[in-house]
Amino acid sequence: MTKATMVAEIAAKDADLEKVAEALLEIGLEVVWDESASGFLEGIEIRNGVLHVSRSAVASDLLHEAGHLAIMPPIIRRQVTGDVEDAAHAVDAIYEAHRGNDAFLESPLMRALLQMSDTEATAWAYAFGLRCGLAPDQIIRGSTYDGAGDEIRLMLGMNCYLGIHGLKAAGFIENTKQFPELRKWLQDAT
Repeated sequence: MTKATMVAEIAAKDADLEKVAEALLEIGLEVVWDESASGFLEGIEIRNGVLHVSRSAVASDLLHEAGHLAIMPPIIRRQVTGDVEDAAHAVDAIYEAHRGNDAFLESPLMRALLQMSDTEATAWAYAFGLRCGLAPDQIIRGSTYDGAGDEIRLMLGMNCYLGIHGLKAAGFIENTKQFPELRKWLQDAT
């Protein structure tokens, strides 16, 4: 690889990262440039629901971490610091507060809480990445997901990925045929 090719690749990566960060800000997710950011994915850290991003991060990773925050109800989103798995404590508190309330089991908030897994975050990231103008292989790289990125990208492109159904259950689309066009970009269930 020539030096010119390497410089061009770095410039393209920075442009994609910048494009995604700007689009996230437009929909209401907070992004802060922070060269010390270090989290589950390299160069990205979540602090109190805010995405701290280093210029060394890649757009696909930013999309995925943003996907986790986007599919969370607002009551939980602000509580997340570090690994998104920490949101489980907030979910437990909500369940505890509604124990014995059968109506809660059918509420939009309950449906949203049940649809906060990695598959929904992945489907959201794919849809949002396309909205940002990125190519599918820039959104989900082949080497990601323990080497299953190509297969996941294929399933998303064919509209047969489990996370698409989760987005439907969470109210992001009315039917799976609408994917990747979402009717909302942030979970708003309360």
